[in-house]
Amino acid sequence: MKDNELVWAAMNGDVQAFSLLVEKYSNALCSVAYGVLGDFHLAQDIVQESFIQAYFKLHALKDPEKIGSWLYAITYRQSVDWKRKQSKEQHALERYEWLNHPASFEEIVDKREIQIGRASCRE
Repeated sequence: MKDNELVWAAMNGDVQAFSLLVEKYSNALCSVAYGVLGDFHLAQDIVQESFIQAYFKLHALKDPEKIGSWLYAITYRQSVDWKRKQSKEQHALERYEWLNHPASFEEIVDKREIQIGRASCRE
């Protein structure tokens, strides 16, 4: 069966047809995700999420002949989004790194005295 036939069948509720598309494109999409993320297991998770998204949005595919490039785009976008989200979370954690290394009471007092000293020098 050709890809476009599998897509049409899947759109009409044939789960086996979609399963054949998953089987056909899984390795290629895993390579795409791995290329962005550099983590094989994470790439597998992203591909699984991509197929779920594709299944529920299959009706939005305008040209069933282009199922491969459509799946590629979904997987690539999911990978980049995941990486961007992780980067933002990492930056947020780094911003609050000082919470992991609380200053001693003396260090806090010293810093506060320095801040007060600077403020009084400006007056």
